[in-house]
Amino acid sequence: MIVCFVTALGAASLLASPRQVGAQAPGPQLLGVAVAEALPVGEERLVAASFGHVSGLDALYQAYLVIARADGAPGCTVFFERTTGALALRSDSGQFVNLGVPGGAGSASSSWCALRAQASRVTERDGVLTIEFALTLQARLEGTVEVFETAVDRDGRSAAPRKQATVRVGRGPLAPSTVSADLDAVTAGRAASITATYSDQNSWQTLTELYLVAADGVGGAGCYARYLPATNMLQLRGSGDAWLDAGAPGADGAATSGNCALNARASSASGAGEYVTVRYALTFAAPFVGKHRLFLLAVDDANLRTYWDDRGSLLIGARPLSLGEHLGTFVREQAFTWSGLFVVMTLAAAAVRMSPRIAWGAAAVALLLAAVLATLHIAAAEPVTALALALLVLGAVLEVRDRRLPAWSSPWRHRA
Repeated sequence: MIVCFVTALGAASLLASPRQVGAQAPGPQLLGVAVAEALPVGEERLVAASFGHVSGLDALYQAYLVIARADGAPGCTVFFERTTGALALRSDSGQFVNLGVPGGAGSASSSWCALRAQASRVTERDGVLTIEFALTLQARLEGTVEVFETAVDRDGRSAAPRKQATVRVGRGPLAPSTVSADLDAVTAGRAASITATYSDQNSWQTLTELYLVAADGVGGAGCYARYLPATNMLQLRGSGDAWLDAGAPGADGAATSGNCALNARASSASGAGEYVTVRYALTFAAPFVGKHRLFLLAVDDANLRTYWDDRGSLLIGARPLSLGEHLGTFVREQAFTWSGLFVVMTLAAAAVRMSPRIAWGAAAVALLLAAVLATLHIAAAEPVTALALALLVLGAVLEVRDRRLPAWSSPWRHRA
């Protein structure tokens, strides 16, 4: 639906009105924009603009955002009308096309940009109106552009267009994608390979930083790895946000953090055309067991970058215990029971004086069990318990020696 027609030629004059007011005068307030230093061509990005009014937000009528070159060409012009809650985009003919409310299904485009209502958002908080325009910039804007704000209130007063930012628009990296098929079968303590493919509209060789992050959220604790194509270097983020060199893919080298380790020799990187594929050979630490998210990011030499791309969940399981570890766990859990049994058997061996053969048998069984379990405790890294069992064995030996029991004769052997 056409909502108005504009005959002005330049981006600045497009939004000016005869009753412009300064930032300090009563009327609309221009509070700034949030935009990346560089924006890609052909990929949707959110550009946020904030507005206020000295008389309150109810006095605002239309809030404009303009992205244009310095040569005075119309550029990309969009606005939000607060009274109707609708978004609009200026077409090549100069008409503004109504897209409907943010979150709706409306969309419109010109030779400068496209605006999609569904991905756009509007918030009001503490007297500030913030509009996030979901824009896709076209090739006509490639190069250095300027970002302007202006606004009109219900009384027809407008704030003079103000340049809020200068950004670079160009062809840049595309959203990366993983090609790993076993992200739900990663085990802590065992090497795992996670492969990611990145691309750039110009060439993979224009990419400068390729990231892979396993964490609950970007910025939080996790495993942060990256590949730098220009220097052919794999890195892992250590403590204090310092990046540690792991080495070139396929070469000797490794880096370790609290949550994971990166092995350069088992990793690889190869590129052709627009695409580069990186295989990260990672070993996750036991404290990092659990379900996390996997994020990817690509940056090129013009500082154009993708969003942090959430590629889904990464489930890291605990390492299965070996037979020795199972035995060690069993021994640790039963330590007091077995120790008590050894004491009883040793005392029994010392007390049975009337039957030397029974005493020898009891002492022999106590010695055998104590020796076996002491060995298991030592293997299970339980030196204190192993020492206690060794003392029990020594006590049994001394007891047998002091009693001067006769030579061994099996109590189960029948005499002729």
